[in-house]
Amino acid sequence: MAADLHALPADPAPPRGLEIARVRTPAQLHDFARLLAANWTPPDPHVVRFYEMAAPALLSEDAPLWLYVGYLDGTPVATSELAVGGGVAGLYNISTLPSHRRRGIGRALTLRPLFDARAAGLRVAILQASADGLGVYAQVGFVATGQVTEYKPPGEAAP
Repeated sequence: MAADLHALPADPAPPRGLEIARVRTPAQLHDFARLLAANWTPPDPHVVRFYEMAAPALLSEDAPLWLYVGYLDGTPVATSELAVGGGVAGLYNISTLPSHRRRGIGRALTLRPLFDARAAGLRVAILQASADGLGVYAQVGFVATGQVTEYKPPGEAAP
């Protein structure tokens, strides 16, 4: 899917109690990694380890990967990630804890990085949508540009 960043909807008020932080500290990075790891049952410790190892690069001021954590009343509940390069913003790892879905948090974590990308002078955003995210992404201006087929070995569950 792709979107024109200059055609995004107006910035809505985030859900009450939601604060979206661009990851700048090791503690925020740990929150981000822990939330992503929670997509697996049991949570995948390798995800947390990867982000710990990548921390110096991810926390540098000029990192081309912008990470976001959504805190609801101070509790980390959602993530999003924006890869910036070649004049394009790639949106990834949009994730909301199951107990906090259907409240507008995922939409807010989708829009915030896109507004930041537009403010940085980018014009186009891309993403690979899951079936669960198609509606949200279409509402914010993404249009389908193709289809990706993903292979999963027999018996392997999706995160």
